[in-house]
Amino acid sequence: MLADLGCIPVEERVVVDRPFATAAGVSAGIDLALWVAGEVFGARKGSWIEMSLEYAPQPPFGTGAAVTAPPHWVAMGREAMRAERLNAVQDAARRMHEN
Repeated sequence: MLADLGCIPVEERVVVDRPFATAAGVSAGIDLALWVAGEVFGARKGSWIEMSLEYAPQPPFGTGAAVTAPPHWVAMGREAMRAERLNAVQDAARRMHEN
């Protein structure tokens, strides 16, 4: 679906494609915020912020990404969201191409 919007999907938590940077998930949003802090204030300050937040994620089940979750769970989840997302992506792509 991302290809309909001109995107290339990757299995990364944080993707930087200047001038854009995006994150894939809740804790990845924290990763992105720390990356931005490092870019703006330097790696030392970014590291200090990470330490002061005590940010050291250790997910208890290890199923927080498609590459680590059981394949049948990934398939079920993707199928459940597919139709809804497909409609939204097609609508967004249509609007992009109209302008």
